[in-house]
Amino acid sequence: MVRGLSVTAADGWSILSEVGLRVAPGEILGIQGPPGAGKSMLMRALIAPQDLGGLAVRGDVRLADRDLWERHAEPRAAPAAWLPPQ
Repeated sequence: MVRGLSVTAADGWSILSEVGLRVAPGEILGIQGPPGAGKSMLMRALIAPQDLGGLAVRGDVRLADRDLWERHAEPRAAPAAWLPPQ
């Protein structure tokens, strides 16, 4: 579940605004859109928001009631994958 996911640049420009989605267990979600629509930014914000230096990221991202943004010592499988358009 993703609720209220927003990414904002230091100058206040909104890159993603209040994104929300729910994917049921076993369901596969595809995201498509024109270049510059924010698909890659969405994936980066979902998987590793701490790597988006200089951008403010807020929202709630959970998988099976576990906060995906919480840091854990044990290795985990990536909850998502990015496939280029080729």
